Amino acid sequence: MSVPLSVILLSLLMGNMGAAARPVISFSPNWTPILTGDSVTLSCNGAPPAQGNEKYSWYRDNNPIPGEEQKNYIIQRAQREHSGRYKCQISERSVALQLTVSDDKVVLQAPPGVHEGEGLTLRCYTRPEYKKTNTLVFYKNNSTIQSLGSDYLVLGRAQTHMSGSYRCRTEIYDKSVGYTINYTSAEEHLSVTDH
Repeated sequence: MSVPLSVILLSLLMGNMGAAARPVISFSPNWTPILTGDSVTLSCNGAPPAQGNEKYSWYRDNNPIPGEEQKNYIIQRAQREHSGRYKCQISERSVALQLTVSDDKVVLQAPPGVHEGEGLTLRCYTRPEYKKTNTLVFYKNNSTIQSLGSDYLVLGRAQTHMSGSYRCRTEIYDKSVGYTINYTSAEEHLSVTDH
């Protein structure tokens, strides 16, 4: 039994139409959450749009962001209302990536969208107007994982068992009270996914 040429051509055409890969969003600097007043660049990485149609679309919480049609979406002096799940679209729409903007004094930062096998570092990030003395402790699921005296916790290659809730405690000089206090960040949930 032979297959008609029109069926072969249609299946080839459909196969090529489905070949467009989903774009992927990246952040620069590659941390979340960020603090109010920080700047961040979101990039839509993927196959460029069809020739002559260099249009990108950006979405926050599935709502279009008007006037943003470039590969990079820059947020200057972020505010809490910039928090949300971001997507971009070239020919296909990307998977959402969460950006959180905090007005806290200290946050535990991690790269967004961590995949198994990627290098993984966490950061205890203090608002610039507080004179930080040193980071005392990092926690995972309320257990101490390391006391470093450093803002960074290098975990090595990400593994799924590294998923969990993380926070850090640091000493900061709080001008509003006039002395140094221990300050603990809010918990941030880190999810390491396999490919």
